Amino acid sequence: MTPDEEYAAEEAEHYAKGNGKDIALARENEIMPLLPEGIGLDYETVRAMLAAKHDTIVGKDEPIMMMVTLANVHLSELEKINKRHNEALTKIMAEQSGKYLDGIKSTTDELGKVLADNSVEAIRKIFQSHGRALTINTNNAKWCAGIMAVSALVQVAMMAVKMWR
Repeated sequence: MTPDEEYAAEEAEHYAKGNGKDIALARENEIMPLLPEGIGLDYETVRAMLAAKHDTIVGKDEPIMMMVTLANVHLSELEKINKRHNEALTKIMAEQSGKYLDGIKSTTDELGKVLADNSVEAIRKIFQSHGRALTINTNNAKWCAGIMAVSALVQVAMMAVKMWR
């Protein structure tokens, strides 16, 4: 007898069929719901692997199949723990990121004020310096204009004296 035939015979012997469904499998699904997103192994896959690797047919009522249930429950609990840990970590990171961003915002606001105040003060000093320089240049231009006017008068007077002599 081939392993497939043995498996089919053993399944027919151990599990009664009702309405075209396996009653034992229906009870299993009620007790042990399928885990989300493919977490854990289903019993048929485990039985098929054992048959393929070890040439051994294992019935669903064999005690070793309890290990599949225990492993699946363990994976389910790990998934819950990971989810709870992820939620807590996300909450902590959100809080800390918020505090960090608030700190950065207040620092940049203060720095902006200081820089703006310094910039305004620096511009004021530059304008004052340029204003002083402009006043000095204006005064120098007036002096130059006065000297040139006096020089022109002196030259005209000298020419007039030369002509009248």
